[in-house]
Amino acid sequence: MNQPYAADWQISDFRRHIADQQAYVRRLIVHGAPTQAAEDRLRELEQKLTQLRDALTATGALKLEKHG
Repeated sequence: MNQPYAADWQISDFRRHIADQQAYVRRLIVHGAPTQAAEDRLRELEQKLTQLRDALTATGALKLEKHG
């Protein structure tokens, strides 16, 4: 497995986990259930994604494109 593909896969995997967690938080809100732990987990996943992207960019495994 080459580096760019592995980096894309890792980022894609984190994004999927984040989307799943966002949906979970929304379901908790709809049902009136406590959301603090789920929101904390969502923030943790978002921070880890940022750290992963930063690390992959620093090593050259990921080149971020500018949008706009």
